[in-house]
Amino acid sequence: MLKLILKTLWSRRRNNGWLMAELILVAVLSWIIFDPVIVVTYNRQRPLGYDADRLCMVSVAMLQPQAPGYDTQGADSASLMQAYMSIVERTRQYPDVKNATPIVSFAYPCSVGSSSSSLTAEGDSTDFTVMNISFWPHTNFFETYGFRQGKGSMAVNQLSDYTFSESDIILTEDAIEGMFHTKTYNRQRCWEVEGKDTTYLSVVGTVKPFKYANDLRPLPIAFIPEKNPNILDHLEDIHIAVRIKDGVSMERFMHDFKPWMLSNMRAGNLYARNIQSYDDLISEGEFS
Repeated sequence: MLKLILKTLWSRRRNNGWLMAELILVAVLSWIIFDPVIVVTYNRQRPLGYDADRLCMVSVAMLQPQAPGYDTQGADSASLMQAYMSIVERTRQYPDVKNATPIVSFAYPCSVGSSSSSLTAEGDSTDFTVMNISFWPHTNFFETYGFRQGKGSMAVNQLSDYTFSESDIILTEDAIEGMFHTKTYNRQRCWEVEGKDTTYLSVVGTVKPFKYANDLRPLPIAFIPEKNPNILDHLEDIHIAVRIKDGVSMERFMHDFKPWMLSNMRAGNLYARNIQSYDDLISEGEFS
């Protein structure tokens, strides 16, 4: 019986050869198509690593010079900073808002922009790549996003209010593990080389890993404190991350807050132009 089967296959080897080639081609194409889909689907099912359920983002814009009410003398960095912080404070005073933090950058959790750098652990020679997220100290940044305290580190509200030096950074635990082969924070140090300059950096705390984008696995992150930010460098990337209070419906908050925002959140040459939930922000990132 086996000989008959083999003889039949051999006699039809040309047809069977084409069939085998077609099966191989289909298998390869299916793998190319479905492998990334499976990976992305799996990544999207993993927890974000921070609390986005009660988080939304306000976009802030600057009036054009020809717009009514534009103040020529209010277009310098100091005036814009004062106007921006006034809008942030008004956001914090809204009854249903728990926390609000300024975001003046194109790189923040679930943004379409990104920034990275190479760090080297003290006593090592291997470069390690991290994503960079800038934040302003003393603005409730870490508790607004709902990041979680890393092992051995101070609490997230203490990280927000820490008195940073120019060489201090905060890392996620996966960045600590990748560079120092431990998840426990222990005042580690590293350095960064830019051109001919070497900058030594001190790790002052850690947070748990989180997903920079919802369809990616958690990536090593370095949080960079900006002590002297220049708002003129990011006029197209001015936002306010807002956390609403427990028990407040996001749908009701958006319904009530948006008309209030459009009427009350303007100062100098800056105004709040839009608000969206972080769920919508994540969906936009996935679509793009």
